[in-house]
Amino acid sequence: QKWLAAKCAALASHHGLFKLLSGIVQMMRPLHFFVGPFLLLAATTVASPAQPARAMRLVDLLEIPSLAEPRLSPDGKQLLFTLAEANWKQNRQLRHIWRTEVAGGAAVCLTRGSAGEHSPRWSPAGDAIAFLAKRGTDEHEQIYLLPTAGGEARRITARATGVKQFAWSVGGDSLYFLSAEPRTAARREQVKQQDDVFAFDENFQQVHLWKLGIEDRAEVRITGGDFSILDFRLSRDGTRIVVHRSVNPLFGDSDHGEVHIMGARGEDPVRLTDNRVPEKSARVSPDNQTVLFLAKANAQFEYYYNAGLFLVAASGGPARRVLTEFSGEILEANGSAAGRSVFFRANGGTHVDLFEFNIVTEELKVLTTGDHAVRGWHYSVPARQHVMSIDQPTNPGDVWLLPEQMPPEPGARDLIRVTRLLEQRTAQFQLPRQEKVAWRGADGAAVEGLLIYPLGYSKGERYPLVVQAHGGPASSDRFGFGRWRDYLPILAARGYLVLKPNYRGSTGYGNEFLRDMVGHYFRNAHLDVMAGVDHLIAAGIV
Repeated sequence: QKWLAAKCAALASHHGLFKLLSGIVQMMRPLHFFVGPFLLLAATTVASPAQPARAMRLVDLLEIPSLAEPRLSPDGKQLLFTLAEANWKQNRQLRHIWRTEVAGGAAVCLTRGSAGEHSPRWSPAGDAIAFLAKRGTDEHEQIYLLPTAGGEARRITARATGVKQFAWSVGGDSLYFLSAEPRTAARREQVKQQDDVFAFDENFQQVHLWKLGIEDRAEVRITGGDFSILDFRLSRDGTRIVVHRSVNPLFGDSDHGEVHIMGARGEDPVRLTDNRVPEKSARVSPDNQTVLFLAKANAQFEYYYNAGLFLVAASGGPARRVLTEFSGEILEANGSAAGRSVFFRANGGTHVDLFEFNIVTEELKVLTTGDHAVRGWHYSVPARQHVMSIDQPTNPGDVWLLPEQMPPEPGARDLIRVTRLLEQRTAQFQLPRQEKVAWRGADGAAVEGLLIYPLGYSKGERYPLVVQAHGGPASSDRFGFGRWRDYLPILAARGYLVLKPNYRGSTGYGNEFLRDMVGHYFRNAHLDVMAGVDHLIAAGIV
């Protein structure tokens, strides 16, 4: 590498960038397997002549990658993430796993399977990475294991129905995973005979939890019966498992799901909830005494409210909703390393931020602020750091770190930038300005949304307007780069203003705002949208 760097420097001192890269290709022709990764490194570390920013075209937008699933190594020094890039031959985005040093350096693509890979997870010791992929003759996704020191990934499961989700054991000697029951012999014969007629919503197998030894590949069943495990999480000491259990894996029956907790071998299960409201994101406290979960319900478990945070004793008893006055929608949560606080990511209408709630003092802190949407958030207990991708109007989600605040440490915490992959992709384009805009609905209620300005906007001139109303309706439009689904930079380049209204029924504005649609779907929502349009016309810009 040192020799090659010297050659690159010599070339760069006498030739332009094109000849530099051509020279690298000539030098490396015998090393076919290494040319691609090195060229990526060289292209990102050699300064190219400044090019004037230009407007985006539709193909440009399709080629902007999507970064997801950031995960810190146990020592906090390395970062894994997935990057989905346009694959025109397969007519889709293909996701692969990347690794980079937190302290700085080029990101390296670790996997290149033809069908892509996802869900990278560090082993507790940091010496291996497990992930899900479908390779070779795999009919369904399986777990693969890749040594961090280098080498080929090897498949360690061979489930006939594939693997849906997995987690490392605390000791790192085994993996827990979810998988559907295999088809019965009778059903396999039917499929073989092409007798594939079935009743709608009856063609499924129950999903259960298993444990797999890394060395001996021995599988141990943890759960079994006429029900499905939809999600699970191990306690931090590995002795308990909290699960979301339902009558089947069908989406339409998710309201039958309940939270249970049991021993690591499936023993002594305890049902913790009993309602007709779907719950999610159950976690066990560090002392194994409390379970937290999220549900779109009020304190009485009546449905259709902004998702809130609930706590219940691990031994059973009534669950209580905390933060009852919080107006935002809690999207995901996890307990702190010490267990005194709960960290959570919440939607505040036009933005998504990270919060900390002290269970003892009931103090609420905002950990991030800005015209952005925090997503891909993960709290690393060993490293005591938050890792997240932040979607901004000019950046679709590079990765940042936020250290956990320890009690002795006064003062504010600063976000630490880790990746610039997406920034490098978007820097060449002119991108539109976004701002929050507010108006009054027909009944005088406060309503807001996002306004995206056309490129070259001139104050005092009027522009054509595109209105994009989000679906749900229990959702909201937030600050961010935009995707191929809404093509914001393209519309702005074509001279349009874009209004994205968070009308009555949207999340992140309190339960009264959300529930305005209950019982009378079209009372205010459509009027809120039209009032926003009239507001922009009256302002003289539309």
